[in-house]
This record gives sequence, C-alpha cells and structure tokens, in this order.
Amino acid sequence: MRYLLKVSGAKDVEQLKAALIDPANYTHPFKMNSAFFGMETLSCRINYLPPEAHKTVAIVFLTERAREVAHSLLSQQIGAHAFIVAPKELATDTWVKNATRYCSKWTALYVYDRNLDRPIEILASVDEMFVLANEPPPDKKSGFDLMLSERCEDLLWLAISNGVDVHYYSTDRMSLYNPETCLQKRGVPERVVAKQALSAAFTRQLREIRIENDFDSSGLWDDEGKMLGYDLLDLPFPLVRRIAAWQRNYDDTMNPPDMGDEAWWERHEQEAISIAMLLQAAVGASPVVKLYRQDGWLSIADIDQPEGGKR
Repeated sequence: MRYLLKVSGAKDVEQLKAALIDPANYTHPFKMNSAFFGMETLSCRINYLPPEAHKTVAIVFLTERAREVAHSLLSQQIGAHAFIVAPKELATDTWVKNATRYCSKWTALYVYDRNLDRPIEILASVDEMFVLANEPPPDKKSGFDLMLSERCEDLLWLAISNGVDVHYYSTDRMSLYNPETCLQKRGVPERVVAKQALSAAFTRQLREIRIENDFDSSGLWDDEGKMLGYDLLDLPFPLVRRIAAWQRNYDDTMNPPDMGDEAWWERHEQEAISIAMLLQAAVGASPVVKLYRQDGWLSIADIDQPEGGKR
C-alpha cells in the first residue's frame, strides 16, 4: 500500500481508493457489445463513500438463488450502511459479515414466510434499494412476471411512486430499467391503492397520535400507548421519512458512548414540534396530535412555542 501511495502521488488511502473507482481515470477506448447477439454484459457499480458520508442501501431478497446476487451487490457498496431484508435462514451472521465486509455497518429486517408486510417502514430509512427476483422466469414467454412475491411487487411500486432510488435485478444479475411497466400490467398500483384505503380508514378512527421517542420505535403512539407503525397510517411519505430520521437521530445519539447535550436536546425538541405541526396538518382536525409536557399530553395547538419556533 505504501508503494501504491508513493507511485500514485495520492496523499492518503482514501484519496487513492476514490481515484481507483473514478470513471474519469479510465479513458481507454471501450465498445459495448451488441445487445442483439453474443454474451450479455453484467452491470457492476463500485460505490465508494468517504468515511464522513452516510448512505443506507437496502438489499431485498427472499430465496437462495437471489442471495447470490445480493452478495455481489453488497460487495460493491464500499462504506455504505447495508440494510438487509431477507429470511433469517438466508441472512445468517456468517453470510452477512462476509457479504458486508466493505460496508461501514449493517442491520437486518428478517422476513418470515416471505411475508414482507412493512414496506413503508423499509423505505422510510433507505437512500437506495435493490429488489431481487426470487427465481429465473420459467421461459422467455413469462410476459410481465418479475418473479417477485406480491409483497415485493408492492414494495417495488411504492419505492418507484415515492421517488426512492430503486433497482430491480433478475437472478442472472441483469437490471431492468422500467419495472413499473411490468407492475402496471400486473395490477400492482390498484392493489397498493386498496391497501392505502385501509390505512386511511385506520388513521381516521384514531383519537390521538402521540409523538415520543423510545429506542427502536416509530416515534408514534396511540392514546393507549401502543406503537403505530408507519404502514398502518395514511401519511405523506416525505413526512414519514422526516419522522423516521428524527427517531433514528435519537437512537444514534442516546446509545452510549454518545449523549445529547443541551443544544442537541433543544434542536431535537424543536424538530418534534415541527413534525407535530406537519402531522396535524396532514391528518386534519382528527386525530389530535400530542406531545408530552409537565401537565401531561397536550395537543400541538395548546403547546407554547418560542418566538420564531413555528415553521
């Protein structure tokens, strides 16, 4: 490594790694193969993040065949936070540690019986996502079937419709750049709308939505103290992402050795007030959005705010 630093002129290892994956440093002539005959080209993107950057990349797979693709994609995420959505028997600690050896850290959401039932929760915390097909198509005439479970189809459609940077890969590692066409042909948008109607009905029958941090929670609760998952509620997706970021900031800061100082608490509390105001505007007059104060749970309308605190 010292030799490479010397001959390249790089000031440190980080600059050398960045230079090695910069396309501008590879100017030799290159001709793509014909798309109509010969071997297909498999895409490989090496994504390097400097230590100070933060990016969460989700990899969603449900089968052994798809796990091979997941391993390849994870190995390309240098310095990213890997978020693995998969059955526990496939995402074993040994496999994950090997697949994420170039990632900064990893977390997992385990899927049981292929029942991926929290798509909004997944999307709320990721910057980029890869959804992998379960199996190869049975034949070339499989039409618009992406070989995904219905829940994965829903997840892929929600990602596309909410502007999340998402990619679909088949089991032969080929990417499809317009999966929305296939999803539309299979009636996925209509299915998602029907489920969103159920969320809207559930949200309307709530009396209160309370905003409060607790470790590894959504930050949202009903008047009986039961946590409200993001997928239960009918909320604008940008607001859900903001709530998730606020909760994640609490989790990351309050875990030792980091502790929030007075300035951090002030910023965090002001963000809670801003979120409460946006949440109340999103749901209308009911349910009532509340924050906890010395006098108990108060609606956002009854909470005194510092001068200039409203946004």
